[in-house]
Amino acid sequence: MTVGQKQSTRVAAGALRRFCSSSFQRVGVPALRADLVADTIVEASLRGVDSHGIALLPEYITRLHKGGWDPRAEPTVVQETSATALLDGNNGLGQITTVRAVEIAVAKASSAGTGSVGVRNSSHFGAAAYYAMLVAKEEMIGLVFTNASPAMAPWGGISPVMSNNPWSVAVPVGEELPVVMDLAMSVVARSKIRMAALAGERIPYGWALSKEGLITEDPDEALEGTVLPVGDYKGYAIALIVDILAGVLTGAAFGAGVGVPFPIQIAARHADAVLPAATYEPQHVGHLVIAINVEAFMPVARFKARMDELIRGIKASRLREGFEQIFMPGEREWLCRAERARDGIPISSSLLKRLEQIRKELGIEPLGP
Repeated sequence: MTVGQKQSTRVAAGALRRFCSSSFQRVGVPALRADLVADTIVEASLRGVDSHGIALLPEYITRLHKGGWDPRAEPTVVQETSATALLDGNNGLGQITTVRAVEIAVAKASSAGTGSVGVRNSSHFGAAAYYAMLVAKEEMIGLVFTNASPAMAPWGGISPVMSNNPWSVAVPVGEELPVVMDLAMSVVARSKIRMAALAGERIPYGWALSKEGLITEDPDEALEGTVLPVGDYKGYAIALIVDILAGVLTGAAFGAGVGVPFPIQIAARHADAVLPAATYEPQHVGHLVIAINVEAFMPVARFKARMDELIRGIKASRLREGFEQIFMPGEREWLCRAERARDGIPISSSLLKRLEQIRKELGIEPLGP
């Protein structure tokens, strides 16, 4: 479900990239870095992951403007071996630090067969698939794990003491569309609930609990409460493992200790609600990037042929009633990307107003068609 898109205007991806990059540069992000961060959020919107796309721009600009992230921080190598490295993001932009982690992981995998790079003292980095796909472009299998601020209760609880901890896997293929899995371990990303709240929409039953522990369709009550783990105890268990890999192992914050990136916006009728506040202090987010060199196991061409065979076999299987085809992980996003690259990215009227406010405040060129 896409929330916040009932009344929307289509805007070309190129125009959005220029607008985002200009906005970032006006709050102190160097030009090349601004282009990269802009690309990560526009790519998310192109792929239909609107919760991690252009909707994040106002939040990023606010946090950068208030000094919550250091736009010029350089990630530093804390320690490394032939196949591993640990980076300190120094409270810089998560996108910059994670792209550097990808570069190191790929380089190590090229010689050692696999490369694993942990990151600590990082920040919100957008959609995890962006980085896994960077690895896959190098003819390797990419795995990316990240923790985040607490938004989910453990199975059986009602207090948000852990995150939904997203992770992504991207796999190179031959003639078929690349397989890309990107998911958080909650029924829905909390950012989608925030989008629904801003758009004045209800959320589906089963997404979240109120602070009293009751299932709610009110996005504002959900923001006061907690999202639910996908698959109940299974999603909770996987989220815990991701936090161990991205947080505990790397020396980053973990569990309830990860900082909140953005203020939580709720409707006026809930103005007296007490919510976790973004203090704009360092978040201490942790990531783990793993690159697996296919050539260490078999020739890339053979692997890709085997992947194509696997995909075709799955897609040719018998369909259940009510289904028209079987989609591979990431396939819908590839199809969405093609459509939005052609027709433009839909931007809701409420988000357009926020973007226009940013334009006026920063004194940049209007958002073009």
